[in-house]
Amino acid sequence: MVWGHSGTTTTSQTYSLPTDHRRSHGPEPAMKTTYLLAIALALAAAGCQAVSSLTDECKFRAPRSVTLDAARIRSIKVHTWSGQLTIQGRDDITEVRVTGEACSFKEDLLEGINLRAEPSGSEIEISAIAPQGRPWSEVGTLDLKIEAPASLRFDVTDGSGSLDIANVSGLLIDDGSGSLEIIHIAGDVEVKDGAGSLKVEEVRGHVNIKDGGGSISVSDIGGNVTISDGRGSISVKNIAGDFTVSSDSRGSISHSGVAGRVSIPGNR
Repeated sequence: MVWGHSGTTTTSQTYSLPTDHRRSHGPEPAMKTTYLLAIALALAAAGCQAVSSLTDECKFRAPRSVTLDAARIRSIKVHTWSGQLTIQGRDDITEVRVTGEACSFKEDLLEGINLRAEPSGSEIEISAIAPQGRPWSEVGTLDLKIEAPASLRFDVTDGSGSLDIANVSGLLIDDGSGSLEIIHIAGDVEVKDGAGSLKVEEVRGHVNIKDGGGSISVSDIGGNVTISDGRGSISVKNIAGDFTVSSDSRGSISHSGVAGRVSIPGNR
């Protein structure tokens, strides 16, 4: 296990922890769905506002970093809960570099905001750790940037905050809220997104999206595109395979340049 703290750089061979998250029976099913979606989006927006507020109130900040050898690594799991996350695949490195900034509005909590990286076989697990198991809403944020060889696949679980991912071999992501941008992926992309805008571009494989709400933009895809959307607009263009919307409660749907079959509810 490797800890990154106060700007130190460690490798997988060392352990370092220096001192320095219509009736009376009720509405009809369709109305229930609308109500539930509205509630979910309101809660997600409240969460985003809470994170923004924490960031605005941050008076205490400290760097966090860790570096790991990626010679035998094939995939990376990432668990982050509050803050911005950037993942960048690179062709010119053979290690995993994680840098970031811990931010808290209470000085005594800053020390406990940590970055943990744990190699296991062909996988590395990277996690943001809150102090003493406290919820991130009471702690602050941990912004992270992960640079890794472009040949690696990522499995990301993110709570809230913006997320940008580029130039990796494949991607599985479960995102709570916040804007999400994905570009230049060599393999397949699978996204489960709670709320917030979503943009996916330049994917060689298939794209599968399950989205709670927010606009969706997908373009330049080498495989099929399948979308299940709670609400929000959908824009799709330049798809080499099929385009399928398996479910959509509301929102406009536009598509162009789809080489395969198009299947949309209500033939919109």
